[in-house]
Amino acid sequence: MRKYWLNVNFQTKICTLHTDDCPFIKNLKETKFIGVGRLKLHGGWLQFNSIDEAEKYFLSNLKDRKWILRRCLVCMKKSQFLEGYGITIKLDS
Repeated sequence: MRKYWLNVNFQTKICTLHTDDCPFIKNLKETKFIGVGRLKLHGGWLQFNSIDEAEKYFLSNLKDRKWILRRCLVCMKKSQFLEGYGITIKLDS
């Protein structure tokens, strides 16, 4: 079953959703400031079972803080979007 990873970046206020086979999540390692499976000072990587579950997390925890949610342009090309400030922008492939 495919898993999804949400990269939560506190410094940029951008969350990026990735698939579990994305090159950006290969060899994920926790650092002093970035967590894996949890959030730390600069953010972290959170795992979800579905895109819907990740988006619900974003909407309930970060959207009101004027964060941006986007899908990775490498691993999720077919359904790219940016969401933030209450709007959705679709990108051409």
